[in-house]
Amino acid sequence: MRERRIGDVSCLTPDMGGAARGKNMTPGLFLSSLENKSLRIPEGTYTISVHGEMIYNEYVSGTERDLVLAPDLDTIHLAPWNTDATAAVICDAFTDQGAPFNLAPRQVLRNVVELYRQKGWTPIVGPEVEFYLIARFDDVVLEPRAPDGASGLREFGQHVYSLDAIDEFDKLFEELYQFCDIQHIDLETLIHEDGPCQFEVNIRHGEAMSVADQLFLFKRLARQVAKRHGMFVTFMAKPYADESGSSIHLHQSVVDAKTGKNIFADAAGEDTEKFRHYIGGLQAHLPAAMPLFAPYTNSYNRFEAFMSAPTNTHWGRENRTVGLRVPASGHAARRIENRISGADINP
Repeated sequence: MRERRIGDVSCLTPDMGGAARGKNMTPGLFLSSLENKSLRIPEGTYTISVHGEMIYNEYVSGTERDLVLAPDLDTIHLAPWNTDATAAVICDAFTDQGAPFNLAPRQVLRNVVELYRQKGWTPIVGPEVEFYLIARFDDVVLEPRAPDGASGLREFGQHVYSLDAIDEFDKLFEELYQFCDIQHIDLETLIHEDGPCQFEVNIRHGEAMSVADQLFLFKRLARQVAKRHGMFVTFMAKPYADESGSSIHLHQSVVDAKTGKNIFADAAGEDTEKFRHYIGGLQAHLPAAMPLFAPYTNSYNRFEAFMSAPTNTHWGRENRTVGLRVPASGHAARRIENRISGADINP
């Protein structure tokens, strides 16, 4: 912090919808909180609904007690869009007795990863993230429209996979990659998707917690970069009624924790029994998990035939009409692409 002359620290924690909640503080106060556990936040932070209401239930007391926020220092990074040098860090929540608060989304994921660890496995995830660039607006009732590009023209029609359409926003994407590098977000490819100013980026596959953190930070970063260029970015699942929706396709595989080998394929490259059971498990439990994959009313508008969105839980190889696609790959990269989740999910 001294070296970078940090003047402010943002302590972030994802709420149930995936939005960043937390506190800003001085570096001195932040450092002292690491020792005396004085960084606290009300437990209701983790029961804020997608409508912004704080919900009280059997998991959260009516008194709304404080929780201790514990910064995960492995996640500390710069927030490069701020005028003054600002650090940011993702925090976990604990009770005063030191027990993890199991409603916190990061703890939910940690508990799932622990179940894999007990089996000797490590889940690997690679997300493809779609979003729309939209022109600035001050009336939320009106339908969004595409922003003007570098040429001064507004995009219309379909420019799927067009490099020229990407070049229209070259300065924005250049800064997006630069800021992702600063925040340790391992961004890979960028393509133009079906809709006007709809784009997709890939975050490099990795262990579930690391990738989820990067995706959480990416959404916040992308909004800030768009504002710096006079635009907005939306991860809404279906911002345009007559255009393709936005998803986060989740490529999933599982590796043996000791050997690092993919348990979905054998040495000959054939599918294993575990691979087929994994698909069967997804098919069996996806209906119950839909509130996670489609958290908003708008989310369900995306599931429309002939709009590049899945409308079933079938699986197939190299088939984009099914909910669970198996991309062509060697045995090391054997994986399932879950195409059901919208861009509006909490990673």
